[in-house]
Amino acid sequence: MEAVPESQDYQPTAETPLLQRTSRCDDEEPTTTPHPHLTRVVVIIIICIFLLELGDYMMRAPSIRVLEDITCRKFYGSTTPFNSHVPRPIPEHECKVAPVQAEIAMIKGWDNALSCIPAIFLAIPYGYVGDRYGRKIMLVLAVLGILLSQIWVQFVLYFNDTFDVRWIWAGNLFLLIGGGSAVSQNSIYAIVADVAPEAKRGPIFFQVSAAALISTVVGIPLSWLLMTIDPFNALLAASGFIALGNMLVLFLPETLQQAKKDDAALNHLAQDSHTDQAISPTRAKSSNIDLWLLIVKAVHDSRFILANPGLCALIFTFILSSLSNNSVSILFQLASLRFHWSLADASFLLPFSSVTNFVILIGILPVIYSVLGSRFGLRPSSKDLVVARGSLVFHILGALAIAFPAGPSLLIFGTFIFACGDGHVSASRSLLTSFVHPDQISRLYAVLAIMMTIGSMVMAPLLSKAFSWGLDLGGDRSGIVFLTVAALYLVFGLPLWIIKLPSQDEGIHG
Repeated sequence: MEAVPESQDYQPTAETPLLQRTSRCDDEEPTTTPHPHLTRVVVIIIICIFLLELGDYMMRAPSIRVLEDITCRKFYGSTTPFNSHVPRPIPEHECKVAPVQAEIAMIKGWDNALSCIPAIFLAIPYGYVGDRYGRKIMLVLAVLGILLSQIWVQFVLYFNDTFDVRWIWAGNLFLLIGGGSAVSQNSIYAIVADVAPEAKRGPIFFQVSAAALISTVVGIPLSWLLMTIDPFNALLAASGFIALGNMLVLFLPETLQQAKKDDAALNHLAQDSHTDQAISPTRAKSSNIDLWLLIVKAVHDSRFILANPGLCALIFTFILSSLSNNSVSILFQLASLRFHWSLADASFLLPFSSVTNFVILIGILPVIYSVLGSRFGLRPSSKDLVVARGSLVFHILGALAIAFPAGPSLLIFGTFIFACGDGHVSASRSLLTSFVHPDQISRLYAVLAIMMTIGSMVMAPLLSKAFSWGLDLGGDRSGIVFLTVAALYLVFGLPLWIIKLPSQDEGIHG
């Protein structure tokens, strides 16, 4: 299939495939030669993700427990400091009242939403930096900002007698350094995409995703053990692991080829005379270029995405990418409330979900990919699409099972089914990567980061509100939040079901 013309005279017709390759040459063939840094990059990335996610998962339950105690003392009008032996601390089960839980959900929901704002405005400029100057610097900045943000949250929680707990929201200002977790995640996948052959890209993406799951199996029990002593012990240990992950990023090689670094961000401007008059390459190369021009130029260089309706439709589905994590964050709070479990005990749903997810990503999905290719003759892009669709079905069914007000066994079963669907983001990312040139990957992933962060900004408060609504309704309707989750997957996942890939003779890469 021919590349999409850059001319402004180009108009799609009824025969134009919805999904097209946007910028690869007609005679370009997929390479199967391993990149010289493939093994080194994948190993470092996996260890780095393990450490970063280990710290993240170790923070979840203790941070909520500390926040719960602070909110509970405020609700009951107590001044007893956390873990003090003077007057007795408020027992955890007495903090399960609806007003306390609703306040916690509100604080966490808005914190998640505010954390998305830096990526909304900075993802494309950072993507431009990644395509021109290299992926490594982009990742280093992102993980540094995340570390500083987490340290601020612990500072506010520790000195809660001085700071209102809502000051944790200010920690999101540190995410302006690097753009936050969405940018760091997309930087990692851009690095992997640079070195991974297309035929192996999907399974390698699954391996990278699975690295985070291993950390859950280790992090949750370790966090639980430290929480029995003091929740702040778990928080301090978590910060240490995140700091180690930051240091490990420095050992990554730069994966962007030098020729692409020199020309990737500027070569499209020369093809558009009208835009050249507004943003000249000479000005763009100037060391005195201002920030606004950089942002405008970065957005302009990403215009190839808008030229392809198929890419736009698939990118739209990434609004769901944060929904799984947001749902799991509420899951153990819901389980604690519904079955009167402690937060430490309910947090074991996370490693259970992660073990299931790990088996799916490492054991089941690679086999499915192999079978789809060997027995059914599907191309890599077609295999990605099949897996993405199937994963959405598991998410919907799992959310419905969790929402049903039955005993712990059904909730655990629903958690298992829900975890089986977590391959859809990696499969969709691999599918999208097939349609862009390597020197456009960071900009594509930057747009994905924007869509992901918009999703987080919408989903986190929405789920928080749905959870609070269920608490207000009371009784068996506390699970209404997961009915909302199922509906969101159904509606926003529609592009994956209506999209059609071009046929093999039309030239789709695969």
